[in-house]
Amino acid sequence: RPWPRRLDRARIVHHHRDLGLLSAPLLLVALLTGAILTLRPLSAGLMLLFSSPAELSRPDAPPPIVSAGLAQDFDWGAAFDAAQNQFPKAIVRVVGIPRAADQPVMIRMRQPGEWVERGQSMVWLHPQTGEILHVRDGHQVPQGRKAYFSMLPMHTGDVGGELWRAAITLAGVVLTALGGFTTWTFWRSRLGPARPRRRPREPASALQP
Repeated sequence: RPWPRRLDRARIVHHHRDLGLLSAPLLLVALLTGAILTLRPLSAGLMLLFSSPAELSRPDAPPPIVSAGLAQDFDWGAAFDAAQNQFPKAIVRVVGIPRAADQPVMIRMRQPGEWVERGQSMVWLHPQTGEILHVRDGHQVPQGRKAYFSMLPMHTGDVGGELWRAAITLAGVVLTALGGFTTWTFWRSRLGPARPRRRPREPASALQP
C-alpha cells in the first residue's frame, strides 16, 4: 500500500518496514553514490579499485602559470575555435574566467557518450596569448576517475533516461515518507493524551490486620 490504512503506531510501523524493504535497492544506490561524492576516503578507494596509483597521479590539469591575468583584448573567438578543434563533436558547457593572475582560461566541454551533464573534456588556455596549455579528453581519463565521475549523474538521475530519473525521484519520495512517518509516530507518542497510571498494588502483608 502507498499509504497506511490508519495512522496508528502499529500500522505505521508495519508500513515503514515494508516500504523500507521494497525501496532498499534504490535507497542503497542513492546512499552509496552520495557518500562517495562527499567522503574523500570512499572516493579514493573507488578510484583505486579501477586504476593504479601511477595512473591516478598523472597531471589532470595544467601546471601553475605566470601571467598578468586575462588580457583585455583576449580573442574569445579564437579560443573557442581552438577548443572545438580539439573535440569537434563536443558542446561547450562551462567557461572559466581566471580570477587570479596565475590561473588559465578553462573551457569545459561535453562529448557524446559522457555521462556528466557539464562534461569532463577540458581545454586550458593562456589568459594572455590564448595558447593551449593542457587538454583533458573525457574519454581518455583513467578508469578510476571515470567511475568517480559516473557517481554524480547516477545520484542526480542525469543518466539512464526517464526510467532512471523516475526511479531516483521515487527514492527521494520514499525517503521523505519514511522520515515523515517516523516523525509523526514519535511526536504523536510524546504529545498524545497521557495514559492513566496504574496504582501500585499493595503487598499482601499490608492488607492483614
